[in-house]
Amino acid sequence: MKHSLKRQFVIISTLILISASVINVEAGGSGPSAPKPSVGVLSEEVVRARLASAGYGEIKSIQQKGQSYVVETARDGHPVHVKVDAVTGQISEENR
Repeated sequence: MKHSLKRQFVIISTLILISASVINVEAGGSGPSAPKPSVGVLSEEVVRARLASAGYGEIKSIQQKGQSYVVETARDGHPVHVKVDAVTGQISEENR
């Protein structure tokens, strides 16, 4: 039950972050603290939420390289490097 509530929280948080990103882009939002992602590219916050909902742990580093994010994180207690598509959010590569 506890894991189910945590998963629901992560999913809802992810949806809120995605919605906020879309609203910000559509509204032309670019306040002083607003991130300035490329058009059609997911924000780092959305990528972090997507990784959390996929079961990844603490993110040690995240770096955008072109159409991908390169992330150093952990899964099942083991360090892993993953590549996340910056447009679709799909986790496209995992090396343990």
